[in-house]
Amino acid sequence: LTSTTRSVGKASIPYFLFVSSLVVSLGSGASVKYFPLFFKELGFGSAAVQGIFVMVPMSIAAFSFVAQRVSTRLGRIETTVLFDIAGTSLLFFMTWLSRDEAHLDMANEHLIVIVYILRTGIMNSSYPLLQSILMDNVPSNKRARWKSLESVAAFGWTGSALVGGILADDHSYRFTFAITASLQLFGALLLVPIRPFVESEVNSSDKDNGEVLREEYEAPTIGLEASDETD
Repeated sequence: LTSTTRSVGKASIPYFLFVSSLVVSLGSGASVKYFPLFFKELGFGSAAVQGIFVMVPMSIAAFSFVAQRVSTRLGRIETTVLFDIAGTSLLFFMTWLSRDEAHLDMANEHLIVIVYILRTGIMNSSYPLLQSILMDNVPSNKRARWKSLESVAAFGWTGSALVGGILADDHSYRFTFAITASLQLFGALLLVPIRPFVESEVNSSDKDNGEVLREEYEAPTIGLEASDETD
């Protein structure tokens, strides 16, 4: 790569991150609010549904640790795309498992729950990696501007929830979940073009700028399915 190409590529990183996160947020918003209703439709009681969501933060924490370790060897973009493909594949699988809801046995119902918990942890695990990439490639005096764009993604997430509800009423929750998985997969693939321009985590941490570029895990915004933790 020429120096000009690399400069243009690095300058485009925040834009690709934002568009990717916006697409993922739109997909997530269409379904996340309806997972509790989906589980109740499968026959789970309120206590069981809450128990499922108690497991979600632990799954996110575990897979975030795994993603960070994998990224030091594979790369942050590669790890994010890999984990997102795995997460969307699990959502497609969950949709397929529940295709004949009226005849689901207990084993399949429990398998759906396990797949959901794994899928949610995997999909949310790359948030710290995406934030570290953003901080690496945005000057400190412009970070507030990019962080403020997270409200746009949050607004899109809320708006897509309305669309998801309409789709669920007209079709089914499974149809909405398939739309979500498709958008999340597309959002993940949008990160592929910036892969050559994102430095490895080892190289980025060696920069002599006296700043901590890696943020701690915080309230979910860009790159994270917010209500997966709280619903």
